[in-house]
Amino acid sequence: MTKRAIKITSFTLLIVLVAAIILAFSIVNQQKALVKYSLETLNESFDGKIEIEDSHIDLLANFPFVSIDLKGVQFKNSKSADALPIYQAKHIYLGFNLIPLFSGNYQLKKIKITDGYLNIMKFEDGELNILAAKNIIQQENEINEQDQFKLDLKALTIENFVFRYTDEANKNEVVAKISNLNAKASASNEHFFIDINADLNLDIDQDSTNTFFANKDVALAIELNYDAEQQFFNIKPSKIKLQDANFSFTGTYDLKLDKEIDLEFYGEKPDFSVFAAFAPNEVGEAIKSYENEGDIYFKGTIVGKTGPGYAPLIQVDFGCENAYFLNKNVDKKIDELEFAGSYTNGVHRNLNTSEL
Repeated sequence: MTKRAIKITSFTLLIVLVAAIILAFSIVNQQKALVKYSLETLNESFDGKIEIEDSHIDLLANFPFVSIDLKGVQFKNSKSADALPIYQAKHIYLGFNLIPLFSGNYQLKKIKITDGYLNIMKFEDGELNILAAKNIIQQENEINEQDQFKLDLKALTIENFVFRYTDEANKNEVVAKISNLNAKASASNEHFFIDINADLNLDIDQDSTNTFFANKDVALAIELNYDAEQQFFNIKPSKIKLQDANFSFTGTYDLKLDKEIDLEFYGEKPDFSVFAAFAPNEVGEAIKSYENEGDIYFKGTIVGKTGPGYAPLIQVDFGCENAYFLNKNVDKKIDELEFAGSYTNGVHRNLNTSEL
């Protein structure tokens, strides 16, 4: 290589290095300004308070997008020093398109949340704690055409996160321990869409007592559409795996009609794991210890109002034909088994009026 070629190459590398340094410095400045401005603006409008321990640029978390790592995020239910967090996370990574970032156009494309929790409480009057803390009124508002909102989220990832929902009026609680969740979403003033795949462990309590849904492993594959103008959810044909049983479900949820749900579901696996999924875990394990097969059916509906003071009607029909159980250890077999049954949560829609 000639001296002239060496000089040109060295000069080019120097320009690239300087440009990279300027680029990194500019990104850091943009990141600090964005976080500071966002915190100040949000906390002015909230009754609660968002706190962040630190923030920095992370080039690997959401590569090839530039990611801002918000470390030690908390949202407290008030601005008092002893206020309790409604949610917190060890890390929240926000991934942005690089080029629009320099012009102040923050196109959020990826979110990753790790190691945290979200505690949602529905008070007896129907108000949610997170909406109260964020000073959001649950009422119908006219959309200002000058304030159009758009989101095109390529990926949402949640790891090691606990979601807790407590309903004071109906005295029930749902706890979902999410090991991994992956989703994509798009949203505007008029429409919302989300596609979710998740693995979690589920507990549902009623009146501080465990229901059959205690310590259940769940896998979800759900597609959901929401029409903001009609306040109407449409659940596309989706799947849920409960323990070793597979189910399909579809339905609607109408927020305008006293939050009325209309959901139907059915089991898909031709063995008794469908029933074992709803039994206490020790009973489920006993059923799985036997070889079994048959024409199994399991189908149900959840229909009715879910607003304050209401609970939907749950009805399930189940049974089998031409089924068998085989205990290989003692070579005993129950053959040509047939039965039919049903479950309902009854007129008062709770455990006290449930019938099996």
